[in-house]
Amino acid sequence: MLEVEFDMDFGKPVYKVEIGKGNQIHKVIVDS
Repeated sequence: MLEVEFDMDFGKPVYKVEIGKGNQIHKVIVDS
């Protein structure tokens, strides 16, 4: 499962990527 969200965080474009592996969810935030 690969879920990519594009949100405005603190007025900055932030890409939030959630990768589900087993019972673990890894959140990767990339500040562009």
